[in-house]
Amino acid sequence: MQNFREAMIQALKAPPTPEAISPWREVLSDFVASIREGEPGVLAFIRQGYAPGIEHIELAPRGQRDEGQIFLSVDIGPTGLSVLTGEQRDFVTIEDFQAYCITLAGKPAFRETLAELTSAASEPVAGFLRFGHVRARDPRRDIVVTISVADQRALADASESPDRPPVVIHVEPTGPTPYGHGVYRSSKPPRWLAAGGYGMQIEAHEIESGRIKLRGKPLNPADLV
Repeated sequence: MQNFREAMIQALKAPPTPEAISPWREVLSDFVASIREGEPGVLAFIRQGYAPGIEHIELAPRGQRDEGQIFLSVDIGPTGLSVLTGEQRDFVTIEDFQAYCITLAGKPAFRETLAELTSAASEPVAGFLRFGHVRARDPRRDIVVTISVADQRALADASESPDRPPVVIHVEPTGPTPYGHGVYRSSKPPRWLAAGGYGMQIEAHEIESGRIKLRGKPLNPADLV
């Protein structure tokens, strides 16, 4: 018994054993990476489903993560993978699933989807300056703003980066709308920016050429879902 306890103590002190990456998930990751590399205006990412083994590939206009739509849903099991969207299929070999993904990528409907997302990514994004919490909507106080494509992409890229470096962007107040009646006052500045499925904790602010210049720490997009 003592030997077992000693072994357990040593196991708890040792670095955790890295979890092996499923080859099915490697294919999904490569699929997403290929889209990001080949389609600069499209954001592709993997979202875990609510049940174990369920994975979704979502596509969205770059900089507008909250506009994501599920392109492919799969169920990864102990012996294979099942496609849950479109024509449902089961796969037992990685090679067959890779061939299936390549076929999907070549279909006209998929190309049309990419074109639509790229077009949407070229439009400015509406955002909200908030006071209480970045996810707490309050139309009485929220300040509605517009963010240029370049600044929104800067926020998105910093948010998607593992270290999430500080970012400086400009936002332009649009005036009171049904989504927010707040008015910017430098004496009582907002604490957060939420835009396109991304967020920032505001650390500094100033008026510059009629726009609000913000500097802050991007938030993890997963925290805004």
